[in-house]
Amino acid sequence: LATGQDDQVRLILASMIADRDVAYIAVFDKNGRKIDSFGKPEISEVVFEKKSSITFADHHGVQKVGVLEIKADNHNLLDRLWDNLLFEAIVAAALIFSGIAIAVFGYRRAVGRPLGRLRRAFIAAEPASDRRIEEWQSDDEIGDLFRSYNEMQLRLQREEAALRDIRDKLEERVRERTEKLEIAVQAAEEANQAKSE
Repeated sequence: LATGQDDQVRLILASMIADRDVAYIAVFDKNGRKIDSFGKPEISEVVFEKKSSITFADHHGVQKVGVLEIKADNHNLLDRLWDNLLFEAIVAAALIFSGIAIAVFGYRRAVGRPLGRLRRAFIAAEPASDRRIEEWQSDDEIGDLFRSYNEMQLRLQREEAALRDIRDKLEERVRERTEKLEIAVQAAEEANQAKSE
């Protein structure tokens, strides 16, 4: 600008108007004559407007050689804001979906799988013939549940064994008493027959 190279000024302005936020840009010389401009100076919704002095420094010192005027509207700004908002909403939705998927996977792995195993063990133990112990190594509530289940299975095994022993003893006593009764009945019948003769 100070050396009168208007073509260079035009190239610089053209590169600046390429910015989506810049709606108008102009350069004036030190007397206020417009050297060049791009865009429309009348903007309905100006968000930013700035006039700034252009200075040149040489061996004579610093001198004002012109003025740069820039205006920006909110049209491009709002478009970018909506684009950014849409992108952020999509990223947030993806993060939420990922978080839910990870939580479901973690829940199934940490809670669902062990409880499913325990449920199958309960169902298998219903006939009272299969009192198997389920192995699960963890120091949390699920581990406590498995330990309680295994203790219950061991206690049931002991109680069922005790009941079998009692049943076997009762059956033996019934058998012995039945034999004694049969012997007594037979003896009574023989005595009754001997009396009748």
